[in-house]
Amino acid sequence: MENIDVSVEGENIKKLDEIIDKQIELHEELKNLLGQKREYIQNREIDKLEMLVSKEEKVILDINEAENEREKLIAEIANSMNIDKGVRAIELCEKLPQPHSINLMMKFVRLMELINDIAILNMGIKNMLEFENTYIELTMRLLSGNLKRDILYTNNGKHREDTPSSLLDGRV
Repeated sequence: MENIDVSVEGENIKKLDEIIDKQIELHEELKNLLGQKREYIQNREIDKLEMLVSKEEKVILDINEAENEREKLIAEIANSMNIDKGVRAIELCEKLPQPHSINLMMKFVRLMELINDIAILNMGIKNMLEFENTYIELTMRLLSGNLKRDILYTNNGKHREDTPSSLLDGRV
């Protein structure tokens, strides 16, 4: 940010700008890590996941720390402007002088885009893991003979309506 007031409010706006930049960086890093995580799961490179998950956890902790700092700065700026401390960040931006208002709004929009991208990646990863879990459960039930089927035909072609007793029994 350029030409920022030297006042307390101006200093806090400068700090807010810096912390939002930091949040954007952290969210971009998290998005990249989740992209790698998705690839590792797709390629079944489970050995690489452990290290990646620890990096992911550290970034999430850093994001939480930055978010707490951002909330504190927003409350301080709101207080100095005689605005309710519980004001939302985007509402506060609307009340800031130019060019701070537009600059911070654009950064908040970028941050929200990243958060949305991360949510979509997380949902995709969750669905992939649920599919894998269902596949494993089905495979285990097939191997153990505990899969209940409606219509079964045995390996000799006779109709049967109970639990299969071998892997050669199958549904039609």
